[in-house]
Amino acid sequence: INILYCLQRPVLIFGEPEDVEKLKKIEEALAILEVFLEGKQWVTGDNITIADYTLAVTVSGIEETDIKLNNYPNVVKWFARAKTTIEGYEELNGAQAKIIGDMFRAKLK
Repeated sequence: INILYCLQRPVLIFGEPEDVEKLKKIEEALAILEVFLEGKQWVTGDNITIADYTLAVTVSGIEETDIKLNNYPNVVKWFARAKTTIEGYEELNGAQAKIIGDMFRAKLK
């Protein structure tokens, strides 16, 4: 989901307004992930893989936008599991995602 980069970069670097069409594309990607996670612990099945690590970074950025993850219960459960399973998640990614999210929201004001 490189869509997130396309949404945040114009706002953070160029000061452009948030793009509603890009927000819709992220919502579409989350809807696909929601269905994909149905009945699974992890993205590819029963074991965590690099796909989960990669998507956890992306979803942490999405969480810091105006998109509400609670519309995607499978994603919420998976993301909570990922944050507690990925060793060092908060130190390596969680705190930085919050910083970028704060910067993103500040630029939108």
